[in-house]
Amino acid sequence: MYILLELCPNQSLNELLRRRKRLHELEVMYYTKQIIDSLLYLHKNRVIHRDLKLGNLFINEKLELKLGDFGLATKLDFDGERKRTICGTPNYIAPEVLEGKNGHSYEVDIWSLGVIIYTLIIGKPPFETSDVKKTYDRIRKNSYAFPDHIGISDEAKDLIQWILNNEPDNRPTLQDIIDHKFLSYDTPDQLHPSLLACPPSSSMIKKYLPADFQVTMRSMPKRLEASAPAGGRRSSQNEKNQPMTAKDELRGKRLTDLDDDENSKQTPKNGIGSSNPVASQGSADVPIHAKKWIDYTSKYGLGYILSNGSVGVFFNDATKIILECNGNKFDYYERKDREDVKQSHSLDDYPKDLIEKKVTLLAHFKSYLDQNFKKEEIEHHDSLPELIYVKKWIKTRHAKMFRLSNKVVQVYFKDKTEILL
Repeated sequence: MYILLELCPNQSLNELLRRRKRLHELEVMYYTKQIIDSLLYLHKNRVIHRDLKLGNLFINEKLELKLGDFGLATKLDFDGERKRTICGTPNYIAPEVLEGKNGHSYEVDIWSLGVIIYTLIIGKPPFETSDVKKTYDRIRKNSYAFPDHIGISDEAKDLIQWILNNEPDNRPTLQDIIDHKFLSYDTPDQLHPSLLACPPSSSMIKKYLPADFQVTMRSMPKRLEASAPAGGRRSSQNEKNQPMTAKDELRGKRLTDLDDDENSKQTPKNGIGSSNPVASQGSADVPIHAKKWIDYTSKYGLGYILSNGSVGVFFNDATKIILECNGNKFDYYERKDREDVKQSHSLDDYPKDLIEKKVTLLAHFKSYLDQNFKKEEIEHHDSLPELIYVKKWIKTRHAKMFRLSNKVVQVYFKDKTEILL
């Protein structure tokens, strides 16, 4: 027997929220409508999912949601049947499941949907605590609040409060939710891949939402504030300072075995992005950005060269290094308490016992990138007190996205168009 599974290359809503911190309500509307479509199908066939959560909502290539993980799902044998098994994920579990006295039915999926809507807008589940028993206690008491420092529309707040009702019979039906004002606005037929890393543009929001709706959105997340390094893995502090493996492999070896067409960026003929054709001419209005890069995250990390000629590496352990153009100075960054902590050194004087391997890797990345970067491509920029470097990056099937320390967000698409934000 064979089981055919659909590939969802963009992971799940859980990973999306980790990268984005919070979603704009327009995106939440878009995803909520798709979740409802899934639940309508299940409930029509007498199936209760019972584990509806961000981690089970997968994102396919078209940024459409696919509901998965039916390990806790159950099928009702007749209308009105109540299930009594206590199951689910702590942050999303409905109060009647915890109580277990009267059983539960389709309403538990409705409850979980309310938790999902709240979580996507606010950035964390409404009943979340550091202790599962305390979380269950808050669920039983319906103890949650809307943070003052995070903007939320009246429509969203009203819908969430209606859904998160401890009495299952008082919750809205799926059709009630469809008819609610929060979902009355038009949403895009398909989201742009850039929204995997960046909030929607103001022009996109204005296209679908009225001006008075936007006023209520007081606070949105910073772009690309990822909680874990994209394109790499999180490591312990001890691992960061350990010598990198494959020392002998790298010494004296150039990275010429990598495929230029696949891994090295080629500058578009019309400059940076179709909307800014003058970018390649070194316009003073164009900020420092990545010009070329080599993706070697299978072993070491991402090497890149910026428009001002600086060369850097974003290592797989989330440390970073950036070398000034035609110079001797470099900055090395370690991740501590969710902040980049800088050490400034020179190639003649640095702690070799700690970062010699990474300086060696920087030299190899630089050697390879220099072969594909002409000096005349270096753009003039005003001098800055600190070296600009890539703080975060993410790779999808559609694009590579970079967040630089000068707050520039750069999106480079597979069709070789490009956007600077």
